[in-house]
Amino acid sequence: MVSHSSPIPLYHQIASILRQQILDGVYPPEHQLAPENDLAKQFGVSRATVRQAVLELADAGLLARRHGRGTFVLDAARKPLRYRFHGDMHDLLTAASANAHTVRELSLQHRRELPPTVARDLHVADGRGTVVERLMDAADAPFAYHRNYLPDAYGRLLSRRRLKSVGVLHLLNESGVPLVRARQTILARAAEPDIADRLDVGHGGVVLYTERVVRTEDGTPVEIAHSWYPAGSYGYTVDFDIAAPMRTEAP
Repeated sequence: MVSHSSPIPLYHQIASILRQQILDGVYPPEHQLAPENDLAKQFGVSRATVRQAVLELADAGLLARRHGRGTFVLDAARKPLRYRFHGDMHDLLTAASANAHTVRELSLQHRRELPPTVARDLHVADGRGTVVERLMDAADAPFAYHRNYLPDAYGRLLSRRRLKSVGVLHLLNESGVPLVRARQTILARAAEPDIADRLDVGHGGVVLYTERVVRTEDGTPVEIAHSWYPAGSYGYTVDFDIAAPMRTEAP
């Protein structure tokens, strides 16, 4: 039971108890957790305190809050899916196939109005282009939601059939588009309501958000991709070569 006199926050005490029960197999994978009101009565705390505990375990990848269905236990032995990059385009092109993903939802639209900043960065004068949206599953749970933006000249090289099994960059590469370099930014942030619903992380749940820009050799932007991942299901590793001489730069 929780201790109201302990300096450890109540929600963290509850999360620790539930975590141990999950690891011990008291709550097996796909077990539906009791409603927050019932847990609040069980632990003698407020519903808000229980919700904090559940969110902590969801961020740790032990629970999944599924919109309209409830909160379910994930496989405690499941490891976070990780990508490893060594800094070249080959790694970027092959990383998406490193884990077993399935496409749950897929949308491919041409001549769609682009967000103003995306249209500017893609050099699309009329503000319209191709938008690809995909909700990906891994181990029967939402793993990623991708939204790719392309000028229509490149977007029309894509097909719904092929996008069910390979990524946008694969198709562009197969079509002979000379992809040469990319820049990707990774941020941690609270999920917007529509993203939270798609990824079952609960409103306000933490996601890893990435932005990627891919260019040809002359610097022409080909694709801008925005992706969202449940924080507990995604890892990112970068290898650095420290054998080269260190450079000293003036402050």
